[in-house]
Amino acid sequence: MQFKIRAIVRWFLFLMLLSSLSQQAFARDPLRVSLPVVPVPDGASWSWVGKKMAYNGMPTSIKIFEYRGNSEDVKSFYKDYWRSKGNGQTQEKDFGLNTILSHDLRGVYTTVQYRMESGLVKGKVVVTESPGRVTLTTKSEIPVPPGAEVASRVESMDGGRRTESVTLESHKSVNFNRGYYESQMDFDGWSLVYETETFDSSVQHYQKGSDLLQVTVKEMNGIDVNRSLILVHWTK
Repeated sequence: MQFKIRAIVRWFLFLMLLSSLSQQAFARDPLRVSLPVVPVPDGASWSWVGKKMAYNGMPTSIKIFEYRGNSEDVKSFYKDYWRSKGNGQTQEKDFGLNTILSHDLRGVYTTVQYRMESGLVKGKVVVTESPGRVTLTTKSEIPVPPGAEVASRVESMDGGRRTESVTLESHKSVNFNRGYYESQMDFDGWSLVYETETFDSSVQHYQKGSDLLQVTVKEMNGIDVNRSLILVHWTK
């Protein structure tokens, strides 16, 4: 009887461990993190730039808006909205013609940036997890050529499909990087379906199954012909 009880306890602990590991794996996917939807001022028109995004592993949502009114209305709207949510930390600063409001509360960090333009208040709302809660990373399965470094990595859900865009800065020429990806993609089982070149840039389109990948390489103007900027966009 005691043996059966110990076996049941061990099995229960094992299930709890699996559940914990599953939850940790789930939490590590930034596109599965639910962020609050922050409203725009009443009467404003708006659209999503990205409802589910991640910048260097940081869960992010971005929307833009236009408001036919004055900027003080926008400021009052957000300060009142945040006040209704609790005692978070709010900051305000001017950056050129832009005003930037920020609010940090219970692990959610929101910034609102806006400016007057052509009689309208044009702005954007960015919601992320609070800085320090996430370890930022640019790690990716996309191959990196020798002499290149990853500058940023953006993930998003687009039309039900996961996309990933990696920007790299390279100390090699356009031709070197074009040749690298042509060889690497062929080795990894991708098929080159389209390619175009100019005197200072190259664009390659690859496909593997239902996955699509575009590699754009462009010379860094005014710096050095042996330096280039690379953008790899992967639709999974």
